[in-house]
Amino acid sequence: LPLTGVVQSPPIFSGTYAYVLMRDAKGTIFEIDTEVGEIIGRIELGRRAGPGITVGSDGRLYIPAESQGIAVIEINARKPDGNRAKPSLVGTIRT
Repeated sequence: LPLTGVVQSPPIFSGTYAYVLMRDAKGTIFEIDTEVGEIIGRIELGRRAGPGITVGSDGRLYIPAESQGIAVIEINARKPDGNRAKPSLVGTIRT
């Protein structure tokens, strides 16, 4: 998967993964495995994201989004077999 579009803000790192927020109408975030240098996933907020992305002390991504909200994405969940689960949107904090 190539990075397509314009990068919204510098990448944020969590463990061996980097998350790159794109400037597009879908609020796309690319997930990159920094150990192999490959894009391994794509998350879409479903709306344009604001500037910035951060990892909270709880290990979740927090991204300001349109309509006075902050999208919360779980990036450290595990499957029952212990393998890493795909990142997922867990909710929006209204501001």
